Amino acid sequence: YNERTLCQEIQKLIKEWSSTLSETPLIFIRCSSFHRDAFFGENLFSSKDSRMRTLPFQTIRPGLDEIKRVYALLASIFAHGPEEEFILKLKNSREKTRQVLTKKRKEQGIVAIADSDEEEKASQEAAKLRQEKTERKKIGTIAEKEEREALDPFADIDKLWRASLYTGVRNDDAEQLQTFLDAGVFPSMKNEKGEVPFDVSADKSVRNLFMAFRNKQAEVNDKLDWRSTHIPMPTAKAEKDEAQLEIEREKKRVKKERQRERQKVKKAEEKVEAAEKAAQAEWLSLSDRERRARAAEARMAKLEPKQGPRCYQCGGVMPAKPFNYSNFEFCAPACVALHRNSQPAAKNI
Repeated sequence: YNERTLCQEIQKLIKEWSSTLSETPLIFIRCSSFHRDAFFGENLFSSKDSRMRTLPFQTIRPGLDEIKRVYALLASIFAHGPEEEFILKLKNSREKTRQVLTKKRKEQGIVAIADSDEEEKASQEAAKLRQEKTERKKIGTIAEKEEREALDPFADIDKLWRASLYTGVRNDDAEQLQTFLDAGVFPSMKNEKGEVPFDVSADKSVRNLFMAFRNKQAEVNDKLDWRSTHIPMPTAKAEKDEAQLEIEREKKRVKKERQRERQKVKKAEEKVEAAEKAAQAEWLSLSDRERRARAAEARMAKLEPKQGPRCYQCGGVMPAKPFNYSNFEFCAPACVALHRNSQPAAKNI
């Protein structure tokens, strides 16, 4: 918004000064390339105007003091001696500036290369140290394993027990299986077919041993991965889950029963409402004579208020104390007024 406003002010000023600017021999402009559109266009400066110049030196924010300084520089003349000497000095100055810049770039490049070499060297040393540490750790692990095996010839006893466990299961040897289970062998090791001992067992007594083992262990440790053993859930837990399911089923049954009761009550209310509307429509369809007869019958039969006489005008249920007018009974004063308006002859009564 500010840039657009500034652009409008510049263009307005150029148009106001158009007569003076048309007589000016030279016009100097200094601005960024993306702001030059503010000076050129219809009723503004033309890019083909030979008077247009760019300031050959740097400027600061365009204030009155800066404009005076720029004007003083443009109106000044500096003697640089002969043209050839001036051009030579200018070339030497540019060459010197170029050499200084080149030297700085080279120094920066050398520093960057040196830093890169040092980083690469440090990275290689760190990688070498990591590799040596890994090798030492590997050698230490192998040495520890050899030492452990030398001290304990039964280091792989667990594997042997698991293998023997399959043998006992296949042979339906309950005693051997019980021995291994009591020793703490966890029956989750798979064979070459991907089967666990419980899958291999076919004898019922062997399967019962597995389930008894899980029941016993479940009381001690409930964080074991029993899914990997394929042994069914303990009986107590299964009964507990079944009881929980029964409670949930009972809750669902009660909820459905309540929904059915609500639907039944709703249907009954709708039925009563429909019957009331039908009775009201029937009453309105009766003639005056039939209405009087119905009202007389209702009074004589002394029916319940809900089944008693109805309003002569609207057919609604009569209140406990009806409104009487001209031998007729009405449920409300509004019905009395409607009846009187519909019977002009009755106004003089």
